[in-house]
Amino acid sequence: MEPADPSPIIEKELDYLMTVEPTAIIYGDYSIRMSLAYTRIKKGDLHINFPEKYPNEPLITDFKSSSIPDRLLVIFNNKIEAQCKVLAKEGKP
Repeated sequence: MEPADPSPIIEKELDYLMTVEPTAIIYGDYSIRMSLAYTRIKKGDLHINFPEKYPNEPLITDFKSSSIPDRLLVIFNNKIEAQCKVLAKEGKP
């Protein structure tokens, strides 16, 4: 039986996901790719591109995973994008 409001569960998962240390980091000229291991089963890759006018323009991010539910991926990507826009408006890296 599913809880009536899954929001607290999703928020808990997102909060934990934000604290995961990368297992591998690959640097490019204007990008970073990080592999994250959420658990032994749940893994994902975060790709970050730095736009020409960074930090006044938001980072371009994409988090992908074949083991994390799509709903959680969408919420997590939206949360990252919103935070990048806030920081860009403030001109903060």
